[in-house]
Amino acid sequence: MTICSVEGAHNDYARLMADEAIDFAASPFAYTKGRAQGVHWGFQCALECAGLHGKPFFVESDVRTCLSRPLSEAMPESAPHVNRLYDGVLWRGPPDVRGSLGQMIRAFGDAALHGAAMWWFDMLGGWYASEPFMEFHKRACELYPVVSTAEPQAAIAVFVDEAAIGCFTERAVETCSSLLFRQMSQIGASGAMYHTYMLTDLPQVDPERYRMAILVFPAFMEPETRAALAKWRRGGRTVVQTFLPGYYGSGIEAATGFRVHEAPGIRKVSASWHGQAFVEEPAIPDIRIEPACGDIVLAVTDDGDPAVIMRRHDDYQEVLALVPCMPAGLVRELVLLSAGHVWSHTGDCISANSRYVCIHAASDGVKRIYLPRKGRLLDIFSGEILKGNETWTEMEMGFGESRIFEIV
Repeated sequence: MTICSVEGAHNDYARLMADEAIDFAASPFAYTKGRAQGVHWGFQCALECAGLHGKPFFVESDVRTCLSRPLSEAMPESAPHVNRLYDGVLWRGPPDVRGSLGQMIRAFGDAALHGAAMWWFDMLGGWYASEPFMEFHKRACELYPVVSTAEPQAAIAVFVDEAAIGCFTERAVETCSSLLFRQMSQIGASGAMYHTYMLTDLPQVDPERYRMAILVFPAFMEPETRAALAKWRRGGRTVVQTFLPGYYGSGIEAATGFRVHEAPGIRKVSASWHGQAFVEEPAIPDIRIEPACGDIVLAVTDDGDPAVIMRRHDDYQEVLALVPCMPAGLVRELVLLSAGHVWSHTGDCISANSRYVCIHAASDGVKRIYLPRKGRLLDIFSGEILKGNETWTEMEMGFGESRIFEIV
């Protein structure tokens, strides 16, 4: 995503993508939870924005393995003496080959099934210097041209407002960055596939390709953006706006249609959904949602105020999530309400297109994948065809394991 640090973000990504002189965009995977196993990493830019503007997007896959070593060991002559940044947990991979292959397979699946180009970056040397890893690279290279060119398909379109970076002090920008990447991690664990664009792309994105739009902190909500949302408000879709939408522009009520009351001061809010806590407790302006008759409160703050509220219209749903970082389960419920396809209900990381699906296990246990059409699942690496009933397939997976299937 591009709401990041002042020093680390593109900071004018939308303009870069509109510039004919720019040939492509690139970034590593996000560093969500230090690239841990079992969590969705996501990307550091609005990946599908590049394709919308006719540019390829390259994902730098600097995936750590059990062979990865910190800089002080791999290149001691280059290790800085002023800090231990390059010796931290971020630079260490899983403890064994099995876990390492799980990270490599899911990285390949995430990039390829989003239609991105990719390169593998053996940053400090020796990360992939083993037969199992090189065999994977060989097979992945063979599979990539087929897997990556299948028709894109997703239930959710996520829109990121780059202009929001101008609303904060530098310290608060880092908080906003954390909120954004944590929300993307929850969306990635919802079991539904998503694509990501800039908020300025909204008029150009065809809503017929999606069942739900999530606007992550649309701080200003310019008139042309609000007008473009009209075409999303039909066909049973859901429009979700999170974390002070329009607050720095025409106001939350103009942006969402929900009445709010603002009191002086700042408050720290925590919220929960069906007993599941939101993953952050941000300090925000003291704003309270005032539900109208018929509005449905989906989640509440710990002091009992609405945190997420939904209004059902004849042909669409409107949702305001005042507290950011909606849990994966709530995102999943909204996708189902919007008649979008959910591949998995067990909190695992999912990437998919029209022909392939990748699952990365967030826990040990039985995983069930629901198929969007009649078919069976073929493991593209092992060739195994899984048993199933042509509607869903179950398999046993270990934590951190990844598999990619073709629907046949």
